Amino acid sequence: MKKLLALALIALGFGLATTPAHATTTITTLINGYCLDLKGGINQPNGTPFIIYPCHGQANQQFYAPGDGTIRLSDGRCVDARGGAGKPEDEVIAWPCHGGANQKWTYTEGKMVGIKGLCLDVRGGGGAPETPVIIYP
Repeated sequence: MKKLLALALIALGFGLATTPAHATTTITTLINGYCLDLKGGINQPNGTPFIIYPCHGQANQQFYAPGDGTIRLSDGRCVDARGGAGKPEDEVIAWPCHGGANQKWTYTEGKMVGIKGLCLDVRGGGGAPETPVIIYP
């Protein structure tokens, strides 16, 4: 059984932050205390996957919520379920914000729930650094 990527959105404060320059924070998992991380750093191209990685607080681990249901990386790109179809095991990537269902997230009962009720999860239930983040029931 997969381990759910339960995200501690402490201080993310949905709706409080309006720009990347204000109130960014890390998103910490319950798996070894790792952070949601854009693989390879903030300057990676669109489509780069999110992974779990030891927390370091750099820009590729900084997020904000502008109040429209999106979670945005410090550079303004959205946390996006690749492809937009909402299939289990779709990769979670950084993508320009377009407001689609695959970029909307709700923090409910300790889970980050997105398109078609699928949750952020860690591929294979793993707890190793650099494990990809996916959506899963």
